[in-house]
Amino acid sequence: MPIPGDDEVLIKIKAVGICGTDIHAWGGNQPF
Repeated sequence: MPIPGDDEVLIKIKAVGICGTDIHAWGGNQPF
């Protein structure tokens, strides 16, 4: 596990979520 520097923080992610728009963006189908 990395050690954060003096001006950094280390966070632990417990869960994530995705939606349909995320899938389209990942596939390159979002125009933004």
